[in-house]
Amino acid sequence: MSRSKRVTMKDVADAIGVHQTTVSLALRNHSSLPVKTREIIKQKARELGYAPDPMLSALVSYRQHSRPSKAPPTIGYIMDLRDEKELEHLKCRWLFFRNAQKRAEELGYRLEVFYYGSGNFNSRTLDRIFKTRQITGLIIAAFTHQTDLSLSWERYSVIKIEALPFNLHFDVVENNQMQVTQLAMQKMHEKGHRRVGMLVGQHDEVHTRNLFSAGYLVSQSMFAPEDRVPMKVIEGINLEEELDDIIHWLQIYHVETLITNWNELVPFLNRIEIALNRKLTLVPLDIDHFDSGLMGVKQNHEAVGQNAVDCVTNLMRNNKRGMLEYPTIHLVDSCWYEPETKQASINV
Repeated sequence: MSRSKRVTMKDVADAIGVHQTTVSLALRNHSSLPVKTREIIKQKARELGYAPDPMLSALVSYRQHSRPSKAPPTIGYIMDLRDEKELEHLKCRWLFFRNAQKRAEELGYRLEVFYYGSGNFNSRTLDRIFKTRQITGLIIAAFTHQTDLSLSWERYSVIKIEALPFNLHFDVVENNQMQVTQLAMQKMHEKGHRRVGMLVGQHDEVHTRNLFSAGYLVSQSMFAPEDRVPMKVIEGINLEEELDDIIHWLQIYHVETLITNWNELVPFLNRIEIALNRKLTLVPLDIDHFDSGLMGVKQNHEAVGQNAVDCVTNLMRNNKRGMLEYPTIHLVDSCWYEPETKQASINV
């Protein structure tokens, strides 16, 4: 039986009437060619059954990344914050950034921060800066609100940390808030807690696509029907103003254990217990934010930052740019922490 001839890049070039280099640029989605030209060439390659030689691709990638360079390539790290001082007060975002920075250095890249907040930049200015500095890889890092960020996306390989802005269709790396909630509920059930309630902010529910409530509702099946407590969703704009409503909810449903991602509740715990005239077990869903002796979930913010860099550099190496029709979500699991053990036990 004769083996069919492998379709080469030259075959594609001859079929269209262009140079082989043009085909190579188009298949690598190089921005030097018009989008229409790239699409025509890629379509012809598909029709002819062209597939890259994996061994050759690996060799080319190795040669490109083993050459010494005068300066490491730069990844833009965009945050909707005013400055570094604001970042210092947001621990999870600081952990995202610091670990992304470390991972970039390990891979031979440089991470440069751009604070897209309070009029620091506009989209046109950022586009110009990125073009001048030859920055083609971007991480949109944990935006808290929708934004007017509108770059020439076809130039960039992009990863988002967390889902916002929703209108920017790129792959996402984020903490697995469904697993976080399920882990907390599982641990409480194992410890014999019965009346377990959950409180989250409306904004958190929206920007995680309801992963908190999904984990909570699924986990309630572990508890007896009479012990299942409806979840409490708060505005979260001014926690002190909402405290009476929260206490009322705790009283009505006889909540004995409160699972929450609202770290700001910790200073109010004593006040809440006085109002209830009983003890309340508070279980934070992000124990990294506390210096207290509370048990809770330790979210793996470090891995989120590292994975974001791994993903964006992979896109850069393969020259994959622009928005995606079907983005993927990379969820990073967390582990359980109890102060008496002085260490986290990994969730399996």
